[in-house]
Amino acid sequence: MAIPTYPSSPIPLPPRTQALSSSTFTLPPLNGTLTPPELYDFHLQYSPNHPFFVYTKSGSTHTILWSKAVRSAHRAGRIVQSRLDDGKTNAPSCRPIVSILALSDTITYLTTVMGIIRAGYTVFPISPRNSAAAVAHLLSAKTVTHMLVSEEKSMQSLAKTALELMRSSMTEMPGTSLMPLFEDIYIDEADMIFQPLPPTRPDLNELAAILHSSGSTAFPKPIPWTHHRFLQLAVAPFYGKDDLTGMRMSVHAISIFHAMGMLAGFWQLCCGLTLTAFGPASPAVTPTHESVIQSAKHTKSEIIQCVPSFAEVWALNSDHVAYLKTLRCLLMGGGSMNKEVGDSLVKLGVPICIGYGSTEIGLITVMKTSGIRLDWEYFEMTSQVNVEFDIDERGLAEAVLAADPKHAPSVFNAKRADNDVYATGDLLSPHPEIPGLWKYYGRTDDQIVHNTGEKTNPVPLEKILDQDPLVISSVMFGRGRFNAGVLVDPISQQRFDPVDATLLEEFRNKIWPTVQRMNTHAPQHSRLFKEMVLAASPSKPFTYTAKGTPRRQAILNDYKTEIEALYATVDETAQPQVPLPPNWSDSNALEFVRATVSNVMNQDIEDEDDFFQHGCDSLQATWIRNTLLQAMRSSTQSNTRSVPMNVIYENPTISALAAFASRFVLHADQADHPGQVSKVHEMLSMVDTHSQGFPRHNPSTVTPSKDVVMITGTTGALGAALLAEMVTSDDVDRVFAVNRKSSSGALIAERQAAALKRQGLDPAIAYSPKIVFLEADVSVSNLGLLPGIFESIRLSVTHIIHVAWQVDFNVALRSFEPQVKGVRNLIDLALASPLASPPRLLYTSSTGVLNQYPGTGPVKEGAVGPESAVGTGYGESKWVSERLLEIASANTALNSCVIRVGQICGGPNGFWNEKEWLPFLIRSSVHIKCLPASEQKVSWIPLAGAAKAIAEMRFASAQFVHLAHPRPVPWSTVFDAFCSLLTVPLVPYSEWLSRLEESGQSASAKAPMEALQSNPALRLIEFFRSDVMGLASAKGIPLSLDEAQKASETLRVDNLAQLGIEDIKRWIDYWRSTGFI
Repeated sequence: MAIPTYPSSPIPLPPRTQALSSSTFTLPPLNGTLTPPELYDFHLQYSPNHPFFVYTKSGSTHTILWSKAVRSAHRAGRIVQSRLDDGKTNAPSCRPIVSILALSDTITYLTTVMGIIRAGYTVFPISPRNSAAAVAHLLSAKTVTHMLVSEEKSMQSLAKTALELMRSSMTEMPGTSLMPLFEDIYIDEADMIFQPLPPTRPDLNELAAILHSSGSTAFPKPIPWTHHRFLQLAVAPFYGKDDLTGMRMSVHAISIFHAMGMLAGFWQLCCGLTLTAFGPASPAVTPTHESVIQSAKHTKSEIIQCVPSFAEVWALNSDHVAYLKTLRCLLMGGGSMNKEVGDSLVKLGVPICIGYGSTEIGLITVMKTSGIRLDWEYFEMTSQVNVEFDIDERGLAEAVLAADPKHAPSVFNAKRADNDVYATGDLLSPHPEIPGLWKYYGRTDDQIVHNTGEKTNPVPLEKILDQDPLVISSVMFGRGRFNAGVLVDPISQQRFDPVDATLLEEFRNKIWPTVQRMNTHAPQHSRLFKEMVLAASPSKPFTYTAKGTPRRQAILNDYKTEIEALYATVDETAQPQVPLPPNWSDSNALEFVRATVSNVMNQDIEDEDDFFQHGCDSLQATWIRNTLLQAMRSSTQSNTRSVPMNVIYENPTISALAAFASRFVLHADQADHPGQVSKVHEMLSMVDTHSQGFPRHNPSTVTPSKDVVMITGTTGALGAALLAEMVTSDDVDRVFAVNRKSSSGALIAERQAAALKRQGLDPAIAYSPKIVFLEADVSVSNLGLLPGIFESIRLSVTHIIHVAWQVDFNVALRSFEPQVKGVRNLIDLALASPLASPPRLLYTSSTGVLNQYPGTGPVKEGAVGPESAVGTGYGESKWVSERLLEIASANTALNSCVIRVGQICGGPNGFWNEKEWLPFLIRSSVHIKCLPASEQKVSWIPLAGAAKAIAEMRFASAQFVHLAHPRPVPWSTVFDAFCSLLTVPLVPYSEWLSRLEESGQSASAKAPMEALQSNPALRLIEFFRSDVMGLASAKGIPLSLDEAQKASETLRVDNLAQLGIEDIKRWIDYWRSTGFI
């Protein structure tokens, strides 16, 4: 990491918000004309009677004034100066670095820090909670000159071991001496004449202090704080909203060797904050929950600075809560607070304020000391910092800080537009209603990215589990896996050898109620099954950081073998709690499936309810399938190899799945294959259900002068590109951007900006005044909107473009019924319009409705029969919706246009959603080391061209149009390029499919969930099998584009370049940039 070089020009003066009415504290010059060592002497002269520290001892309160504190700092500096070797100089090029490894009390520790800085040295506080190896690493990394060690045996031993570790690699060892005691530096003035240190004026770019990170993933890293940085950090309170001068802040629970402790001392220097602490003692008072709050109360502290664990304990005591209510601020940082506890405290009147920052950037949030906020988890960034936000697809943001005259990170670790920046690695969630407020979500490197692309944020879930009285701490795992698990460190009385399956099961049962509570707070894909709980082995204890938090990566590395073994076992395991049926009659099969589904999904659903409409995810579907197959094998010795992988998706209700199981076991030779089920009847039945009672359009004479467009699904790839087209169109006055609510609570505008940025479009488009963002559900009445909002759309919209659709080639038609309901609701919305002509309803269908098209093409732009769409539930649902629109347009005033969209390829920057079939095919082809050949033509259309064409098609006169590339190229043009760029050969499609199937069989025998990450085409194995059987996705039936080209200038032959190697290169570069291939 690079260390910034600061300009020698004066530092910008902060706003005058501090020392507005103090009679004892004189505001020092803060523009760099005085360096930090000189500021200490400034207060000796100009703020001698201002309180520096307040503490209690023997029942009485004592105050240390600045005059005494600075004189004592001079004494501490002289003591250190006297202990350095005579050969050590104080020249700028070689100023000594003095480290502190001590358990000293806060007052003595901070005064010694001041003395070292005042002497012109660099101070390096080292956490005494570090291991000897970590201490040795830190001492070596910064070539420490001298180390002050407190007298406790533990500290002396730690220092000795660290130095021994250094001897083999260091030619010059640091000197050591005892840390001064309070009595050594705080001497009665009458007993000794004050001898000040000689003046010193370091350059602002020289080091004032070195701190270190917590070392959660490796050894702690030293972080430099220059004198320039010192001043920037010290003036942070000036960018807040309250005058802190003279206010008493408790640091009883904070260690001075941490950044927050050092910052508190810096704030004293510049704004006159008074600190309260435990009285000086050797050994120092150990902070406990009780001693901290009692001492804070006795010293009349108005602010308490602590980590959340203290407040969570205080919340259990009504007397403590009564005192906390009197505070100006309960300032918390260094961890995540339990939301239930925080909610309870603020409702009782406790003013919680969250501080966010790090050693590298300091505290960068506004500290409020007035008012109660129910949304206490959120904080506001101070105007001192130059911060930008990198927003991901979930609307979560990583804070990225750049250098600024007012504030600069202590180190840089990334580049943005050729500028050095510090990327925090922290994910923040925006306030759902108030722009500029953020909530800590988790670390980017803590996020568990499953092989489904879903992400688990472990920290808040671990926090809940850690509250179990039998648990010390926990670490979740599951990166690159299908589902999550957790490693638990039991309390000492509960430790056992987890190899003992019986003891492990007992422990799981003991903590299971807490795991279930954790699951209620977790998204569906992050929930834990009981079998995914591992216990730490006494022979392999958890390791912890200096802050007392588990060293996540080190622990996961230690337990790598156990985790892999667990996944291998679970992949073949079914849910054990469901008794086997006595036989597989219809009634017994029904009871067994009911119990299995209830046990896996942790809810009771009706026999005809669709699993997937009740939140069933692919993990739960796998558990249900495994349980069913194991039961059929165990009770009947049935050969279940012919049971399709997608049996749950094809039979997504209890009754359907039970009927399948009963038929399979009792009539194996007659069992229906799901592909032989009468899909046409089901499709026509769904059309009939949703085509009854269309409303009548009652027109007025109103005809808007400009378009008002409603688009669904604008955070998806096509929807985002289409939104960009509409916003930049002069013909469009307003755009209603309709999307589902985010599970993360992220602001829709932030999600939209992220979606635009992903495909290389300007994220600022998301903030256009033309856009009205709506979080809605088109499958419910009035789209789930408030009546006033729905009425605004009904009265004004001129075009409805329905893009949003569930993309899942595994689930059956019935699971798409909410999507079909959505189309019917949009038909009703259009017909309810009072405009002279109802809004044009454009529906983005799919060429998947041509799966079984009987001819050779070109396919005309018109209606097709249901038999043409049979194949996947996705294509069948698209046909049902096409037919609904056809019926409505024939029997009402509805003006609809069905746009059958072919394959859309990459965006301007190469963006191509990794969850689509082609990216799956490419990644799996790299895995199996070959690509499929074909004789077909490729008519894939770039994302930007597709969006532009749809924007133009809103004026189309035809009821059906096709959207595909007007200048297709041979399959070999595209795949020869893939071969060249990926260095894998082209083989016949049948051979490619055979290799894919073989790779899936070997994965099934080992760890199928893990295999899906590197070989994702296995998820769509039925899709690819259908292609080789001659379905439309591989047949490449040519499409007529006559009507499309009439409506869209973009699609006219000369206006869209053919696909070539540069396009393929962009796609590959994008996938490589995301780590997909």
